[in-house]
This record gives sequence, C-alpha cells and structure tokens, in this order.
Amino acid sequence: MFRDLLNQKKITAYRLAKRSGVPYATISDLCCGKTKIEKCTAETVYRLAKALDMTMEEMLKGRMDACANEMCENERRAAE
Repeated sequence: MFRDLLNQKKITAYRLAKRSGVPYATISDLCCGKTKIEKCTAETVYRLAKALDMTMEEMLKGRMDACANEMCENERRAAE
C-alpha cells in the first residue's frame, strides 16, 4: 500500500527520506509492510504527508480505506 502511494506520487523511498527527514529504514519498513503507518508517531506521519503534499488525514484515511477494501474482499472470498 505505501509503496503504491510512492509510485503514484512518482517518488522513491530514498528521495522521500531525504525530503521528509524520516529515516530511510522507517520508509523501507512501511513499503514492505513491516511497519504500519498507524503505528508511526504523529511527527513521522506529518513529515511524510508534508513531503508527499498530502494531509495527515488523507494519508491515514487512504490506509484505512485500503484495509476496509481488503476486509470486504476477504469476506467476499469466504462467502464463495
């Protein structure tokens, strides 16, 4: 999900790290799913959102929407 956002914004994890001041390791963990954006500090979410020209709410809502879509898809598959 986070990697998709970077692709959509046409930015690499390295460039986002430089632009936001968030460690590359944190961004890498977000991209590979090792860390969830909801577990990041407010400051980290703020820095990432600002660097991606988004609001914190947009960033978090995007993640929540993806989770909801995934849950719906899993429920649909279970019903089949």
